[in-house]
Amino acid sequence: MSIDQQDFITRIRGFVADLRGVDESHLEVGLDSDLRNDLDVDSLSSVELALQLDEWYSVELEDADVFEAATVGDLHAVVQSAASTND
Repeated sequence: MSIDQQDFITRIRGFVADLRGVDESHLEVGLDSDLRNDLDVDSLSSVELALQLDEWYSVELEDADVFEAATVGDLHAVVQSAASTND
């Protein structure tokens, strides 16, 4: 399964907006956005994000893989790889 980059970015933007309690329109999120420095995804949030990604894309991700991803693009690659092994 191919994970659409724009859909992925939109979902990450929504997750971060909920996490921060802000409107999605106030967030700039792209593949090069740093999860920790730009989007404030800490270790606890990365566990929550891993669970959300599992649900959205029907994949099983290791929390460590999500935590080690530095950018949204890195995270997209992790999810894409997991989705490819599910095919």
